[in-house]
Amino acid sequence: MRKGDGFVVSRKSDNSFVSNADIAIGDFLTNSLRVEFPDIAVICEENFVEQQRENLFQVSDLYWSIDPIDGTSSFVNGGDDFAVSVALIKGNKAIFGIMHAPLFEGGKTVYMNHNQQVILVSANQEKHLQNLSMCGEAIILVTSHRIKDNDLQLCLSWLQSVTNTTQPIVVEKINSAVLKFLRVIEGKADIYLNLRPSMQWDSAAGQALLENLSGLVVAISNNDGQISLLDSLSCSKNDFSNPPFIATNSKICQKK
Repeated sequence: MRKGDGFVVSRKSDNSFVSNADIAIGDFLTNSLRVEFPDIAVICEENFVEQQRENLFQVSDLYWSIDPIDGTSSFVNGGDDFAVSVALIKGNKAIFGIMHAPLFEGGKTVYMNHNQQVILVSANQEKHLQNLSMCGEAIILVTSHRIKDNDLQLCLSWLQSVTNTTQPIVVEKINSAVLKFLRVIEGKADIYLNLRPSMQWDSAAGQALLENLSGLVVAISNNDGQISLLDSLSCSKNDFSNPPFIATNSKICQKK
């Protein structure tokens, strides 16, 4: 486990890890955004319950959404697959995103600039990303380590049918939702499959960036083994939770 003077780890009500680093980063970003943009509400994973009590989400349809550390379990155990993400949401749509992975593969940041261009910073080099295409001979799919084998096999069979291709599907498992989006945005994966419970702050920044590159983020349903594509993933303020979804860098997931 990651150690250091004053480093504290506890469990939330859902039994997931939270550290005082999560809380400190959340507080810093929340306070900074409130100073720079005093008329825009801010929601943050680590003080979400308190913000609900204060009815902050009744103020406006324009608000910031923050995940201070996505992949806290990896972070507290000394891993490098964690990231910080911030999104700006208008109505039900994420319109800006920035994701920062300080240690993953040497450190990476991806963000939208004032011209709506997507910029990747890696190894001190800036790259303007363009519309994305398929990775290569195999379809690369990223998903959670905790996905159930039966669910994964069902989705792989479904994907083979909807892609109309004989390409094999190679599965890569990563802890952080932000890093799964990053894989697709970089062109190192074709599909991010999410079947686990998730919240808006897990996906909003990645969705804004991927859709800006003509990618798709689409809700899916599974009714007795029958998988169907629904509508584009919406940033709803009802309870801020996400349905299962799939994100792709190509036209793979367009409705047939």
